[in-house]
Amino acid sequence: MNGMEDDNYADSLAPTIRIGALEAAGTAGRKLVSVKPDAPLNVATTVMQLNDFSQLPVMQSERIVKGVVSWKSIGARVLLGREREFVRQCMDPPQIIDIATPLLDAVDVIQRRDYVLVQDKTNKITGIVTASDIAQQFAQISSPFLLIGEIEGQMRRLLIRGKFTPKRLRASQNPESAKPIESPADLTFGGYVQLLRKKENWDCLGLSGIDRDEFVDRLDEVREIRNEVMHFSLDDLPPETIKKLESFADFFRNLARIGAI
Repeated sequence: MNGMEDDNYADSLAPTIRIGALEAAGTAGRKLVSVKPDAPLNVATTVMQLNDFSQLPVMQSERIVKGVVSWKSIGARVLLGREREFVRQCMDPPQIIDIATPLLDAVDVIQRRDYVLVQDKTNKITGIVTASDIAQQFAQISSPFLLIGEIEGQMRRLLIRGKFTPKRLRASQNPESAKPIESPADLTFGGYVQLLRKKENWDCLGLSGIDRDEFVDRLDEVREIRNEVMHFSLDDLPPETIKKLESFADFFRNLARIGAI
């Protein structure tokens, strides 16, 4: 491997999530929109309105940042009655961080400044990450965890309704597991699958209109998805995987609506 390949390989193995992992940081080829300092202010405000931006980098070149113009910086000049014909008259000092900055450190800065400009190893400004980008990324990351948590909670309610005895629940336990099983809350997804593979256990749920094999197969898929997402990563799960979780969560919501849970 050459030096650059070594760096990329090391980055791929690093457990710390960096700001550069976000699409808005520009590493995925997303083009940075900016404005020149001597541009008329209405050029900047038009670009911001057309793109629904709250901030806009003011740049002389891709490596020379003069500042950032924002609705907040413009409003401050309006309140003070300052001249505001050109962008340079309404910009604030830029907040720049390195592309390798840990994401949590960057979030702290974004919380205070509303954005950060991201700079790569060559001092090129590759992107701007805003509070909105962080919220969107959080939603993408958290949704599978939230859906899996909802499904697991509904499964426990369903099993409680089935009035399974601890003895029957323990029959589905992995023999190598030392964890005592006293209630549905003590089962893993694998335990749910083992339990409901048996017809006599399925019959306890009173779901005669639902095919057991289809239900348990989907439950087993959720088990596999859970194992995957527990290896926390910013890489998006395939849309069809998220759809499976959403559909199964909706399935349980429908059971709750008709009083089956």
